[in-house]
Amino acid sequence: MNFSNNLRYLRKSHGYSQEFIAEKLGYKSFTTIQKWESGISEPSVEKLEQLANLFNVTMDELLTSDFEGNKLPRTETGTLVSEREEALLSIYRRLQESNKDKAY
Repeated sequence: MNFSNNLRYLRKSHGYSQEFIAEKLGYKSFTTIQKWESGISEPSVEKLEQLANLFNVTMDELLTSDFEGNKLPRTETGTLVSEREEALLSIYRRLQESNKDKAY
């Protein structure tokens, strides 16, 4: 299933833990995220939308794309992101909000 693979790939490429995703979605534990990544269960449409927003992809891309196979994500305008840009973006996303402003 593409969703479980895409979720795992996007989470890891952004440097997020399952605990971080769970917290962002309002869960007390990472076990729900773990179940999604293993294909045991799937999120509601509401949670799917939150995940898509978190990773800056569409819900359709999250469900049907092969991010792992394509390796290079796309920007909002559809252009490919290089591995170097992806690494910088991953570092930026882990910064505290006040440091993001400084970096910008």
